[in-house]
Amino acid sequence: MLRRFATAASSERKIDKKKRKKSTGNERVNVVNLAQDLPEITTELVKKTFGQQDMYKDNSKFDVKDQMRMEKKLSDIEREASRIIARAIIDAPVDPKDDWAINLTKSIYPPDAIWLFINARSMYLAFVTPSDPGQEFILTGNAYGIHEGSISYSVNEFISKETETSYTEFHLLTVISPRLAMILRHNSMPEPLEDMDRDICSQKATMLAEQAQTHLDPEHATSLLYDLPIAKARNSYTVV
Repeated sequence: MLRRFATAASSERKIDKKKRKKSTGNERVNVVNLAQDLPEITTELVKKTFGQQDMYKDNSKFDVKDQMRMEKKLSDIEREASRIIARAIIDAPVDPKDDWAINLTKSIYPPDAIWLFINARSMYLAFVTPSDPGQEFILTGNAYGIHEGSISYSVNEFISKETETSYTEFHLLTVISPRLAMILRHNSMPEPLEDMDRDICSQKATMLAEQAQTHLDPEHATSLLYDLPIAKARNSYTVV
């Protein structure tokens, strides 16, 4: 995915098929260097911009040739596992009784299957782009998506430990290219067409109030993106 952020100089080069595979390792992306007093935009190799480099490199027992053996083996496993998980989700036969969610817990990591089910039932998907043609979305070096919502904690003063007591996720934002991001927005948030129906508005208000009551400070258990101007996707054959 990060190759979609590659700068024009590295992504638009015309190369033949034999050299294409080799060149992908040299693609570069724009990065914001925060190590200086004044942030500056520089470039970095795609393969070095995300994650920890050489995490499994072992130079204590092996010669130079074999130091990356474990790194290579695990990277192959991770790549293959991601394809298997994606295929299991895509091929899951969705049914009205939601048995698909239970069956999916047998094919992939159960908490991930439950998380997918909750998102599918309680949120809707929208795509957004920057309003300014000269601006782009950016990715952080230590996070892939942004989770927005209210969190409440209880504090054990004897051991100075915080424990999460309630969390309401209103939005999940994921950048997939410099000018395109996906947003999962909770069904309790405003939606232009639905807001024209008083009954639906009343149901949403009740839902938000119930969610807020699970928090220590219900009055402030709100979304920072409550007024985000997005709407549910529509098709060309449904009349509303």
